[in-house]
Amino acid sequence: MNSEIRYADLLSLLKMRNFELELLDMFSKGLLNGTTHTAVGQEDIAYIMSQYIDVTRDKVFSNHRCHAHYLSITDDYHGLLAEIMGKRGGVCGGLGGSQHLCNRYFFSSGIQGSAFPIAAGCAHGMKLSLKKGKVIVYMGEGTFGQGLVYEVFNYATINKLPIIFIVEDNEISQSTPSKLTISGTIGARASAFGLDYLFVKKDKIFNRMKVVNQYLKKWEKRRLPAIIHFCLVLFVSGSLNLKTI
Repeated sequence: MNSEIRYADLLSLLKMRNFELELLDMFSKGLLNGTTHTAVGQEDIAYIMSQYIDVTRDKVFSNHRCHAHYLSITDDYHGLLAEIMGKRGGVCGGLGGSQHLCNRYFFSSGIQGSAFPIAAGCAHGMKLSLKKGKVIVYMGEGTFGQGLVYEVFNYATINKLPIIFIVEDNEISQSTPSKLTISGTIGARASAFGLDYLFVKKDKIFNRMKVVNQYLKKWEKRRLPAIIHFCLVLFVSGSLNLKTI
């Protein structure tokens, strides 16, 4: 994978950003079906990871902030918008809404941690069938408050599953600063369960891409359970700041 950002990649980031900004505007006007949770300012994480996802063999499990994760690997803006608006042409026929999407390689749920055991089972199936696929699980740092998460960490490590947990650490759990709800460190929790761990610091996108690229090349040789911890991203204003690209 080329770790230098291209014009097409920048357009992809801009599309995801503006799509979610429009969703927020539509939500404020009462035009959406149900609620919606955006990931404005975190698009680079979904973009970076999408470069390493092969939808013909990999599986992706997401959470309530799933739009960028879905769009980065499908480019299905029409299907997602229709779904969020409760239309029959949506990803799930308009029945899932903003948080609950599903196709043959992507699944999301608004219930924190609920997809973890399903993801682990999927990864175990891949291992038993000797397929080369992997499972990507997106989570926020607030999800470390769910006990089920640790059961899955334990299961994944014992069985040496090809699964990577992507932590999108925006330092706030819904509306509460994470430092008031989570003790210790994410790295220490990974270590406690024998999970490999990579911390991706605040930086320009192409620098973060290089770090992840180097790590995943090594991961492919061992294919063991891991956590990639992305800290708070830089571009959180209404429009992308090109200096962070």
